[in-house]
Amino acid sequence: MKDKDTRKSKGVAFILFLDKDSAQNCTRAINNKQLFGRVIKASIAIDNGRAAEFIRRRNYFDKSKCYECGESGHLSYACPKNVLGEREPPKKKEKKKKKKAPEPEEEIEEVEESEDEGEDPALDSLSQAIAFQ
Repeated sequence: MKDKDTRKSKGVAFILFLDKDSAQNCTRAINNKQLFGRVIKASIAIDNGRAAEFIRRRNYFDKSKCYECGESGHLSYACPKNVLGEREPPKKKEKKKKKKAPEPEEEIEEVEESEDEGEDPALDSLSQAIAFQ
């Protein structure tokens, strides 16, 4: 979150905990402590039911203006007001096509073939290979 006038970060963070007790203990321990010259305020967020909205990746169809400053003519990665500076947008990941699950009979045959080749199927992963040594 940024200050509307100065466009500087307000220093807001949201932290997810696995259990409620850990969150409450952290809140009590951190609240009103000073860190790097700033007072930290910690509280338990009230659930507004919109969490799923932020988990999903958003697609922005209107790419005619910058989402950082609202001006047209550039996008946020080339925004002069961007705190991170001008940078290349990340490369889009290629979607992997799901493979059909092989029938159990075929799978057994493949394991037998790989054993014939001299490879131990138990060493498929790095952790199994380390454990084997």
